[in-house]
Amino acid sequence: MIELPQQEPCEFCEGMAGRDPTWAVIDECAHTVTTINPSQYEVGQCCVITKRHVGTLLELNDEEASAIIKAAKRAAAALIATYQPLGILTFQNNGVYSGQEVPHYHHHVVPRQPGSDWGIGPPQLAVFDS
Repeated sequence: MIELPQQEPCEFCEGMAGRDPTWAVIDECAHTVTTINPSQYEVGQCCVITKRHVGTLLELNDEEASAIIKAAKRAAAALIATYQPLGILTFQNNGVYSGQEVPHYHHHVVPRQPGSDWGIGPPQLAVFDS
Protein backbone atom coordinates (compact mmCIF):
# COMPACT_ATOMS: atom_id res chain seq x y z
CA MET A 1 0.00 0.00 0.00
CA ILE A 2 1.26 3.47 -0.85
CA GLU A 3 1.97 5.55 2.24
CA LEU A 4 0.79 9.14 1.96
CA PRO A 5 2.28 12.08 3.82
CA GLN A 6 0.32 13.19 6.87
CA GLN A 7 -1.15 16.68 6.68
CA GLU A 8 -4.32 17.95 8.29
CA PRO A 9 -5.89 20.01 6.93
CA CYS A 10 -4.78 19.39 3.34
CA GLU A 11 -3.03 22.53 2.09
CA PHE A 12 -4.43 22.08 -1.43
CA CYS A 13 -8.01 21.71 -0.20
CA GLU A 14 -7.45 24.82 1.92
CA GLY A 15 -6.11 26.71 -1.11
CA MET A 16 -9.06 25.75 -3.28
CA ALA A 17 -11.41 26.85 -0.49
CA GLY A 18 -9.82 30.32 -0.64
CA ARG A 19 -8.07 30.05 2.72
CA ASP A 20 -4.50 30.46 1.41
CA PRO A 21 -3.59 33.97 0.20
CA THR A 22 -0.46 32.69 -1.61
CA TRP A 23 -2.52 30.82 -4.21
CA ALA A 24 -2.48 32.22 -7.74
CA VAL A 25 -4.87 30.23 -9.95
CA ILE A 26 -3.96 30.50 -13.65
CA ASP A 27 -6.33 27.89 -15.12
CA GLU A 28 -9.39 25.97 -14.03
CA CYS A 29 -11.76 23.35 -15.45
CA ALA A 30 -14.39 21.00 -14.02
CA HIS A 31 -11.79 18.63 -12.54
CA THR A 32 -8.60 20.66 -11.98
CA VAL A 33 -7.07 23.95 -10.94
CA THR A 34 -3.61 25.06 -12.03
CA THR A 35 -1.64 27.30 -9.70
CA ILE A 36 1.71 29.03 -9.70
CA ASN A 37 3.78 27.22 -7.10
CA PRO A 38 4.49 29.64 -4.20
CA SER A 39 7.88 27.89 -3.76
CA GLN A 40 9.54 28.69 -7.08
CA TYR A 41 12.42 26.28 -7.71
CA GLU A 42 12.23 27.42 -11.33
CA VAL A 43 10.62 30.67 -12.47
CA GLY A 44 7.09 29.89 -13.63
CA GLN A 45 6.80 26.49 -11.97
CA CYS A 46 3.16 25.48 -11.57
CA CYS A 47 1.01 22.58 -10.39
CA VAL A 48 -2.14 21.03 -11.81
CA ILE A 49 -4.24 19.89 -8.83
CA THR A 50 -7.37 17.75 -8.77
CA LYS A 51 -10.43 19.44 -7.31
CA ARG A 52 -11.49 16.16 -5.73
CA HIS A 53 -9.25 15.16 -2.84
CA VAL A 54 -7.41 12.04 -3.98
CA GLY A 55 -3.95 11.00 -2.87
CA THR A 56 -2.40 9.28 -5.88
CA LEU A 57 -2.60 8.58 -9.58
CA LEU A 58 -4.22 5.24 -8.79
CA GLU A 59 -7.29 6.96 -7.31
CA LEU A 60 -8.07 9.15 -10.34
CA ASN A 61 -11.10 8.45 -12.48
CA ASP A 62 -10.72 8.59 -16.27
CA GLU A 63 -12.20 12.09 -16.56
CA GLU A 64 -9.75 13.46 -13.98
CA ALA A 65 -6.78 11.73 -15.61
CA SER A 66 -7.68 13.22 -18.98
CA ALA A 67 -8.31 16.68 -17.51
CA ILE A 68 -4.92 16.67 -15.77
CA ILE A 69 -2.96 16.01 -18.96
CA LYS A 70 -5.00 18.60 -20.88
CA ALA A 71 -4.39 21.18 -18.13
CA ALA A 72 -0.67 20.34 -18.03
CA LYS A 73 -0.52 20.84 -21.80
CA ARG A 74 -2.20 24.26 -21.50
CA ALA A 75 0.21 25.23 -18.70
CA ALA A 76 3.21 24.09 -20.76
CA ALA A 77 2.06 26.16 -23.75
CA ALA A 78 1.62 29.23 -21.52
CA LEU A 79 5.08 28.73 -19.98
CA ILE A 80 6.66 28.43 -23.43
CA ALA A 81 4.90 31.59 -24.62
CA THR A 82 5.93 33.50 -21.49
CA TYR A 83 9.44 32.28 -20.68
CA GLN A 84 10.71 30.60 -23.88
CA PRO A 85 12.29 27.72 -21.90
CA LEU A 86 14.49 25.12 -23.58
CA GLY A 87 12.39 22.35 -22.07
CA ILE A 88 9.35 21.56 -19.97
CA LEU A 89 9.58 19.05 -17.13
CA THR A 90 6.36 17.40 -15.97
CA PHE A 91 6.20 14.94 -13.10
CA GLN A 92 4.06 13.58 -10.30
CA ASN A 93 4.91 11.65 -7.10
CA ASN A 94 2.87 8.86 -5.50
CA GLY A 95 3.56 8.35 -1.80
CA VAL A 96 6.19 9.49 0.67
CA TYR A 97 8.78 7.08 -0.75
CA SER A 98 8.55 8.81 -4.12
CA GLY A 99 8.89 12.29 -2.61
CA GLN A 100 5.21 13.26 -2.32
CA GLU A 101 4.87 15.98 0.33
CA VAL A 102 1.16 16.87 0.10
CA PRO A 103 -1.43 14.05 0.34
CA HIS A 104 -3.44 15.40 -2.61
CA TYR A 105 -2.80 14.53 -6.27
CA HIS A 106 -0.82 17.20 -8.12
CA HIS A 107 1.15 17.26 -11.35
CA HIS A 108 4.16 19.58 -11.65
CA VAL A 109 4.81 21.57 -14.84
CA VAL A 110 8.23 23.21 -14.78
CA PRO A 111 10.01 25.34 -17.42
CA ARG A 112 13.71 24.43 -17.68
CA GLN A 113 16.39 26.94 -18.60
CA PRO A 114 20.16 26.73 -19.15
CA GLY A 115 22.02 26.64 -15.84
CA SER A 116 19.08 25.13 -14.01
CA ASP A 117 20.35 23.34 -10.94
CA TRP A 118 17.23 21.68 -9.58
CA GLY A 119 18.69 18.20 -9.73
CA ILE A 120 16.20 16.70 -12.17
CA GLY A 121 17.58 16.15 -15.62
CA PRO A 122 17.86 13.49 -18.28
CA PRO A 123 16.98 10.03 -17.01
CA GLN A 124 19.80 7.95 -15.63
CA LEU A 125 20.12 4.31 -16.59
CA ALA A 126 19.45 1.90 -13.77
CA VAL A 127 22.21 -0.58 -12.98
CA PHE A 128 21.16 -3.87 -11.44
CA ASP A 129 23.40 -6.31 -9.65
CA SER A 130 23.55 -9.71 -11.33
